[in-house]
Amino acid sequence: MVVGGGITGWGIAWILCQRGVSVTVVERDGVAAHASGMAAGVLNPLDGENIPGPLQPLALEGYRRHLEWWPRLRDETGVDVQGRVVPLLRVAFGDEVETLDGMDAMDGTAGFSRSRVSPSEILGLEPSISDRVAGGVVVEGIGSLDSYLLTVALSRAAQKMGARYVQDTVIGLERSEGVAAGVTLSQQTLACQAVVLAMGPWSSHAEAWLEHAVPLYPLKGDLLRMTTEQPAADIIIYHSAGLLSRKLDGLLWAGTTNEEAGFDAQPWESSREQIVEGALRVVPALRDARVVRHTSCLRPQTSDGLPIVGQALGWENVFMATGAGHKGILVAPSMAMAAADLVTRGRTDMPIDGFGAERFAGSN
Repeated sequence: MVVGGGITGWGIAWILCQRGVSVTVVERDGVAAHASGMAAGVLNPLDGENIPGPLQPLALEGYRRHLEWWPRLRDETGVDVQGRVVPLLRVAFGDEVETLDGMDAMDGTAGFSRSRVSPSEILGLEPSISDRVAGGVVVEGIGSLDSYLLTVALSRAAQKMGARYVQDTVIGLERSEGVAAGVTLSQQTLACQAVVLAMGPWSSHAEAWLEHAVPLYPLKGDLLRMTTEQPAADIIIYHSAGLLSRKLDGLLWAGTTNEEAGFDAQPWESSREQIVEGALRVVPALRDARVVRHTSCLRPQTSDGLPIVGQALGWENVFMATGAGHKGILVAPSMAMAAADLVTRGRTDMPIDGFGAERFAGSN
């Protein structure tokens, strides 16, 4: 049983089906109904929370598996996830330029390059950027995709291989001597031999079932999709207030915000204003852009900024794969592989040391 119909849950199901395991995926709201369907879809394993740092090995594994998954899923399902490798341009204005110091230094990671660029070089790459730009860094080798299409492709691939999909609410686990014998839904209990919890921020609701802490909270992020011809270059732009990324459907995606607002997933007008203000500072021509969709998603964020991947405390056959925050789409393939390995082999070669639930033992 896999609980959660996002990218990680369906990735786990797909891998398990390939290994001959009978899989049921239980999801309350629908395939990719939350963060997996509304994320910006930028795959950057070089920077971010705990990168460089303890998350980077798992991020690099996730990135490499993304590149393997895209053509295979297209062949198996006919779904093009719009995956491609593009440059990323990080721009700075005024005193922000000091934050670029050292960012052009590479750590030897194969397949990527970074270089410092001057204001004139930036305007040569993308003339629509404000001429007030003070400097930047170009990173070659960053991934971009549509996370909704990827999740849909994974669900179709898994179901083609026999995975069962049940849309219902999980309210508990049936336990016998440290073993989960079934997953209790709103109207029935489904028997199982193993359970993987991949419920995003709702994984915290499993504390009552597991009887141990799952310190996860929802980190809200709003995103705008706009029609505009600017910027024209096929490049991801990072700035101090967010990002700009043109997708293959022609829309420019702008975002994202970070708000602790509980489980309120409604888009906020204040977030829209914040995103637009930041985008206009970078590309003034965007004042003529038209917002065609405003979405909001809840990312699963842990108290230490690292995912929870491993065996649930006190359970022989319950596992967790959740909590990767901003890097959830990026690390989903490696988290899925780790969870599938633990279910079928009891071990994994994925770099998940230090990501287990045991680090929260004793938490309230």
